[in-house]
Amino acid sequence: MLAEINNYWQMFYNEQNAKQLTKNSLMTYNRIYEYFYQYLADSVDNKQISAINDINNATLVDYINKLNLANTSKQLHITVIKQFLWFIADNDIQKHGILKNKVTGVTLKKIDKPVDAFTEIEQQKIKSLIQELDKTNGLKNNRLSLILKLLLFHGVRISELCNLTWDDVSIEYDDTHGEVYKFNYFGKGQKVRDLDFPVLFVQSNMDIIRAKIPSQYVVPSLSGNASTRENIYTTVKIHLNKNGITDVYLHKFRHTFGQNQVNNGVNITTITELMGHSNPNVTFKFYLRGNKKAKRSAVIDGIK
Repeated sequence: MLAEINNYWQMFYNEQNAKQLTKNSLMTYNRIYEYFYQYLADSVDNKQISAINDINNATLVDYINKLNLANTSKQLHITVIKQFLWFIADNDIQKHGILKNKVTGVTLKKIDKPVDAFTEIEQQKIKSLIQELDKTNGLKNNRLSLILKLLLFHGVRISELCNLTWDDVSIEYDDTHGEVYKFNYFGKGQKVRDLDFPVLFVQSNMDIIRAKIPSQYVVPSLSGNASTRENIYTTVKIHLNKNGITDVYLHKFRHTFGQNQVNNGVNITTITELMGHSNPNVTFKFYLRGNKKAKRSAVIDGIK
């Protein structure tokens, strides 16, 4: 099913591209599909869905209500996903025509919940996995280690990770931190993202990948092409599941990175820039809601 829906998405995406949509619009379509694909992959694993025709209004309601997004963004997801599913129905009426009647209307529920981030225990498991991967010289292990580091400690979006090239990376010297890799690339909305990473933390991973896979991409596929979100998601999910982390989706790493900055007391302006948000209001909305540990410390530490 997942391979079939990926094929349909490529056809749908090509059709949108032929309509000469803006680059930003096409990037938005791909980001929405990334969310939806990961939801479907989890649903297949949990045996909730086994075929495209199993998708219905209840599926979309469950998918939408699990998104940690504002209602306006959820509405955009509904619009794009319904457009995509109707495309599938029109493309093969005999096989999937039933979809049009099964995805007609979706009601949004207002949900105000904390950002869905990895717990401290889960983060420690991921860090331990990275340490184990770094003990080897194997290509696949070092590639996975670099992916996990960029996701957990960089807050990179998966679309940005897949398209990150060596032209986006340079080395600078910092009096405090020594040599650092400077990642400078265009993120969501063509917003320039300018982030640093200590050279020693990832140099071995990057050297091994570059030596064994000649490619313009920092995290290429094993064939040297740009990695796909599906490949990265599958690889990460398999290894995290083996380490006892079952609730996995790639954007959760980004949520974790943002929430960690808040918990560490980083100021709002810096967090906004690190996350590549369009303005501080976005950061406030999703990350500055407080948490049990922070609220408890605020009271108890004030008594001391």
